[in-house]
Amino acid sequence: MPRLKHPPHRVNARVTVEPAQVKPGEQAKIKLTLEIAEEAHVNSNAPRDPNLIPTIFTPNPSAGIIWGKPQYPAPTEVTEWYANDPLPVFQNGAVIEVPFTIDKTATGTLTIGGTLRAQACDHEQCYPPRKIPVSATLQITGESPPPTRNRQY
Repeated sequence: MPRLKHPPHRVNARVTVEPAQVKPGEQAKIKLTLEIAEEAHVNSNAPRDPNLIPTIFTPNPSAGIIWGKPQYPAPTEVTEWYANDPLPVFQNGAVIEVPFTIDKTATGTLTIGGTLRAQACDHEQCYPPRKIPVSATLQITGESPPPTRNRQY
């Protein structure tokens, strides 16, 4: 069987949680490291051309998790024959970070994640966009921190 010129999936993501263990009420972040095929890129989260599909992470609602706003890396610019202007893109190794807070009542092990939507392109063409489900496990340890009290002197 002949080898494919282009692999079927030109973009994927590796997911980590930092820190991997947290206490109720604490903050952490999920990190998505983009794994993009050589000679390829994905559009940034804010492409200049409205016809281009942005790379977006949408967190799944999860009991015990309060999601913050995704933080996208600064894009690099590439020039392609099919675009009039340089394109703001993410390349292999770009990291999207999403902060979150653990609810003060959360306990045990949680599976957190979401969906990464990305469209890979190379020097020849753009490929169909993908919705990539991602998830990671988070261990809730200990008790929530004590409430802060206002002291009056």
